[in-house]
Amino acid sequence: MKVAVIGLGVGYALACCLAEAGYNTLGLDIDPTIVANPRRDPSISAVTKAKSSKIRVERNLRLTTSYDDIANCTHVIVCVSTGDEKKLVLGHVEGAVHKYLTVIHASKPEITPLLMIYSTLPYGSSKKIREVFKSTGVAIDRDVGYVHFPLMIAQGTTANDFVNPPFVVFGSDSKVIAKKAMDFYKRFIKRSCLFTGKLPPMFIGTPEEAELAKLCANAFLTTKIGLANEFGNLFERLGMDGQKVMSVVGSDWRIGRKFTTPAYAVGGSCFPRDLKSLIETYDQTGTRTKILRAVDEANADRLNDPLDKIQGSKVLVLGKSYKPSITETKGSPSIALADALKNKGYQVEMYDPKFGDPLPSREYDTIIVTVTEPMFRNLQMLAGKCRVVLDYTSMVDQSTLPRTTRLWRAGSGWANYDPL
Repeated sequence: MKVAVIGLGVGYALACCLAEAGYNTLGLDIDPTIVANPRRDPSISAVTKAKSSKIRVERNLRLTTSYDDIANCTHVIVCVSTGDEKKLVLGHVEGAVHKYLTVIHASKPEITPLLMIYSTLPYGSSKKIREVFKSTGVAIDRDVGYVHFPLMIAQGTTANDFVNPPFVVFGSDSKVIAKKAMDFYKRFIKRSCLFTGKLPPMFIGTPEEAELAKLCANAFLTTKIGLANEFGNLFERLGMDGQKVMSVVGSDWRIGRKFTTPAYAVGGSCFPRDLKSLIETYDQTGTRTKILRAVDEANADRLNDPLDKIQGSKVLVLGKSYKPSITETKGSPSIALADALKNKGYQVEMYDPKFGDPLPSREYDTIIVTVTEPMFRNLQMLAGKCRVVLDYTSMVDQSTLPRTTRLWRAGSGWANYDPL
């Protein structure tokens, strides 16, 4: 069996997982610089940790820029970009599908290949994909099977998420084609060195149902984060330990502890973007949505949350990426915060050890901690004579701060705060 992954951004981790699982794998990207240096998510190290696994990846994986090279693959997975952190778009997916189908139309393979789109799609995209099939003269589900099964991954844990996703939905107009895709993915998961021993929930539906399942799942999680932050505002006002309260709430198995900790604004290129895309679908269909709009507005407001707590004019923002362990800054709320502060006249610097930044050497009036990097637990080397530390991670060790420094925590407020 020969498989291909189109797109070597997050797709490179998937290609490595497939190769490690024993599949003859081709990774394709039209950008030669990306083929020469694909994005290596930190989670890939888990795939190649064992020497035997590393050998399998090196033996089974080849990278290319040519669509002709994947003409005889039985399974082709599209994992290309669908826009930035602001808007979900279809263009790159349409382009990849068109180029692949053009090659298939010319080569006419004997075995019907499966084209599986892993990229997140705006609602209604599969209708446009069907039109691409027609324009290239390739019969959908006869010459090439089409399945949309949206990825459920997070940067930093991409490889593990490919193998152990929270759920997988296979969207196709043909239940036979969807079943083939499901069987392929089951075999892949079970052969992976990352398999935890439990298959994720798997569903079969239409492509449109798959599109909405992904968007609604991310919108639900974004809502959960926004609600936790809103609870945090109340806890701060009452002078309560919000982390403790939310730990109790999260113990309810119907709610769960994940995404229930008051923190900073939601970032990255998925959650905020997918939420906006779903809101657009509501608008296009003339359907009202009060909750999702409120969540979007609340997250935008959260970006400015530090403004009324800052003291002085010299500010240090700790954290550049939108989450720990990765160096992706696209959609970083920390950078958005720093830019906003600069526009208001503050003297702002940023520090994040993952980027090789030199330790800050000057004194600051306010330090804002936005990302849960382990180093930020101990601020002894950074706080100096700092007047205020705003901790949106709830991880800063107060004992490492000078006695004259005031500490504020998301969800709890100022340390030693007197209740109303």
